[in-house]
Amino acid sequence: FGLFLVVSTLLSILTFSARVRNFRSMIRQKLKVVQSARLAVLGEMTSNIAHEIHNPLTAIQLNASFLVKAVNSDLIDRDLIRTRAEKMSQVIDRISAIINGLRIVTRKDARAPTTSVDLRKIVTDSLELLRERIESAEVAIIVEVPNFAVLVQCREFRILQVAINLLGNALDAVKNLPTRWIRVELLVGEKAELRITDSGSGIPSEIRHQIFQPFFTTKPSGQGIGLGLSISSEIMLEHGGTL
Repeated sequence: FGLFLVVSTLLSILTFSARVRNFRSMIRQKLKVVQSARLAVLGEMTSNIAHEIHNPLTAIQLNASFLVKAVNSDLIDRDLIRTRAEKMSQVIDRISAIINGLRIVTRKDARAPTTSVDLRKIVTDSLELLRERIESAEVAIIVEVPNFAVLVQCREFRILQVAINLLGNALDAVKNLPTRWIRVELLVGEKAELRITDSGSGIPSEIRHQIFQPFFTTKPSGQGIGLGLSISSEIMLEHGGTL
């Protein structure tokens, strides 16, 4: 009877040890998937930002070439030169805004302390970062926000990531439609609510229960990895909110 107890105890310990090893292995695999997902999302966002900056740089180059030719010619139109210089200044300001937004988005520490942030700034920054896509797709943007600050405690770069993802999904949903609009609203009640709606057909009822699952996507192969909504949902949960 004593030997049976010893053998039984050893088997229990071995079984428990195996379960611990399996659990650790599962955690490591999950961490690898999460890290790969973050890198993929960051890579996709970086590609979009590079595209956003390319066109403004081209505009600066064209205006600079015009100014050089104007200065080298005998016919100098001061008003025209002033107009071109002002356009260059505006484009440089736009690039600065894009870079500042990118700095916010690419911060890595998800455990950074929260700060008081005006959600209206989140709306402005996210639309600025996606302006090139919005203009190229000729999508009408309707912004409805209060005329007072909507302050929330959050990690700004994380909430901006959610807003960019939702706006990007809305752009994908309407870009090929005859009527293209996106409405961005800030509603204030017991909690602040950021609501993004578009002129698309909506999410089919048969797949609504799947949209927050990692790697689930309705986009064609190569156009999405199906992690945006699942990551965004986790971000909102860590802030005590919901998506």
